Amino acid sequence: SADGSVYFIKNNGYRQPALVRQLPNSQIDHLAYVQNDARLDLHEQAGILLSQPNNCDEYNFYFDIFRIAHNSEEVERLTHCARYIYSSWSPDGESIIAVHMSLGQSSLHLIDAEGKLKDVLWDGKNEEVLGQIDWSPDGKQLVASIWRAGNWNLESFDLQKKKWHALTSDHWVEAQPRFTSDGKFIVFSANFNGVYNIYLMDV
Repeated sequence: SADGSVYFIKNNGYRQPALVRQLPNSQIDHLAYVQNDARLDLHEQAGILLSQPNNCDEYNFYFDIFRIAHNSEEVERLTHCARYIYSSWSPDGESIIAVHMSLGQSSLHLIDAEGKLKDVLWDGKNEEVLGQIDWSPDGKQLVASIWRAGNWNLESFDLQKKKWHALTSDHWVEAQPRFTSDGKFIVFSANFNGVYNIYLMDV
């Protein structure tokens, strides 16, 4: 965050996973318990988004989106049985981009800050799977890891034209892309040397 704090999911295998914040002085604050495989996105004003599995109609366990406001420990559920496996705030905190997954089909949904569907931006075909996603600081594009033709690569999505553009095209696994705060670089994880490391791509 802007003050130098780091937010992350702590999972030691012994207790329920938790969302925590490490302050610049190394103090660690517990914010909320979360589910296994929870994913987060931070917005300085709008709060923290959590995409995590939860009970749905008693018998199912689907991913939904939750929000934690700043200076609050209350976890607010925004969607119900929606199957949103990843989510990312818009730069203004007024909208959310979400990866919807149902019956093996990926799609890209635009929803408002209260969890209501506004638009379906893209529907994937068979063997097209969306992974982690992030919204650019200028609000014009997204970056995502996407599975096509048997490989995970990085692609950008033009929000005006609603079209994908390949950023990488190889047999390695590129994942967890995030824009830097100035939008000039994309930080991502890849196994180029057989071991996952962190890389920077000049946009």
